[in-house]
Amino acid sequence: MKLISKILSANMRVVAGTYTLVCNGIQPLLQELSKDINNNTRKFTFLCGHDTTTTALLTALKVKDSTFSNTFTEFAPIGAKVVISKYKNKNGEEFCKLFHVYESTNQIRFGTVIDLDDGPVAYPLELEGLSKNQDGFYKLSDINMRFAEALKNGGM
Repeated sequence: MKLISKILSANMRVVAGTYTLVCNGIQPLLQELSKDINNNTRKFTFLCGHDTTTTALLTALKVKDSTFSNTFTEFAPIGAKVVISKYKNKNGEEFCKLFHVYESTNQIRFGTVIDLDDGPVAYPLELEGLSKNQDGFYKLSDINMRFAEALKNGGM
């Protein structure tokens, strides 16, 4: 299993290796996500993709450390989801938290049912060059700026 994990991880390094190529390759996803996080009538959006898609998204958003623990493949956990949660405070300011959510190695190996007592791994994402507030939230305006930067670097 370790050899397969090494091969998969090497593939993900290639996929996510060039920022401009990644941003260009996932332009439609970046556009859709950017639009959705600013849609105040939406309560929930679910977009589905492969491990290469989530890895590319993490590269485009400039995630500081995209190696993950408690998983078979360190760069692209099986069945991973990128979760962007949006919040608004009493003053109307909007904020986001970002997580990479996936089943742990043992949950996959033993077919464990995910529930409130044994939930998935929720790895908080840190973005290069952006600061979180004291509660661990990014300003929505900073997230919007990051999406705009990735869209620009992708050539659209």
